[in-house]
Amino acid sequence: MTKKLYIEDAYIDRCTAKVQKVNGNTVVLDQTVLFAFSGGQATDKGTIGGIDVAHAQDLGDTIVYTLAQEPPFSAGDTVDVIIDTQNRNTIRKLHSAAHIVAHFFEQKTGITETIGSNVDATKARLDYPSETPITPLLSELAIKTNEFIRSAQPVKRYL
Repeated sequence: MTKKLYIEDAYIDRCTAKVQKVNGNTVVLDQTVLFAFSGGQATDKGTIGGIDVAHAQDLGDTIVYTLAQEPPFSAGDTVDVIIDTQNRNTIRKLHSAAHIVAHFFEQKTGITETIGSNVDATKARLDYPSETPITPLLSELAIKTNEFIRSAQPVKRYL
């Protein structure tokens, strides 16, 4: 079982973890700050024991990390887990922006069902079922979203 420390503290950027399992270049930890791909949001970039994380798979109560190379550490060892804070902060901002766009889109169209999403450090995308093109709405959505962001409303976190 991997304790997901980022659920309790979205701004935590490092921790010390006990290695639960090592198999080649895959690793399971007792706790982590590295978010694994879920709900369309990209995996955090970071390191475990100084080795880059290449991939992460969230299996529910356990996260399996694939490292860029086989680690020198073994089960039972303690390692430092560190995220790339610049990457995390960019994803955090785009994730929040996607929620803002979604609010104005849903308000304008009445469509509340999302059928897909993707948020990474380069973009945020939401997919909605629509029989008509939404291109004519994009300018208005951008204006409303930017106005809202400039108003500097506080951001609340819901779990």
